[in-house]
Amino acid sequence: MSEKKYSYKEVRAIISMASKIEHSQEASLNDFSMDDIKSIASSSGISKESINEALSYLNAENNQEFYSLKDGVVLKTIIDMKISELDWEEIVSLYRKEFKSHGTSGKLGQTFEWYLNTKRKDIHISATRAKNTSLIQVYADYAKTINKLKVSGSVVGFIIVAIISSLLNLDSISNWLPVLLNVSGAFSGYLISSRIGNYFKNKQKKFLMNISNQISSVIFKDRNTQIDFSDEIESDSKNNTKKSIHVAE
Repeated sequence: MSEKKYSYKEVRAIISMASKIEHSQEASLNDFSMDDIKSIASSSGISKESINEALSYLNAENNQEFYSLKDGVVLKTIIDMKISELDWEEIVSLYRKEFKSHGTSGKLGQTFEWYLNTKRKDIHISATRAKNTSLIQVYADYAKTINKLKVSGSVVGFIIVAIISSLLNLDSISNWLPVLLNVSGAFSGYLISSRIGNYFKNKQKKFLMNISNQISSVIFKDRNTQIDFSDEIESDSKNNTKKSIHVAE
């Protein structure tokens, strides 16, 4: 087996991290300061734009709550800023693009709302603004689609078992036997379609989470905390060069 090779940038990152672990009592593999992140990213050739975007995604994930309903999902996201009407328009534009429908938008006091009602789903999105925060809630109800799946599954299961019972001439054995089997077929079809419905709901949950991450990127793209990776030369007793991180709002 050939020995793993490391690039020059990877070597710099490894040495930099090893140095921090060795010389800092607070440094650990599970706890990194912003200086650690800056040093590792800079040594690995990662741009500050990528770090900023990663921070916005992490901030959004840490402020998200998901609730699973019987036939739907609810996503709550807290944003540490009061979104503007322009921000809301960008959010609505994103949902319109992803759902491929215009929907209906409105405003009540400090709350923005957007509705989408179709034959397959009902979507309600609201953004309630406070002084320094905003609560974005997404309620997605897929009962229309899931109920149709359950009914279709029950009917198909009933028909399949009824055909089999007829071909096997089971009513010659007992008049109740085909009835019981047909009911069992309908119930089995219902259970199978329910599982399909749960799979569909989980898939939509991931879809909504992906949109939520895109929203965070849209809102914070111009306001996100900017990290300056420029080197700052400071003279100390040993005339060493130190790198510092600047955080600007």
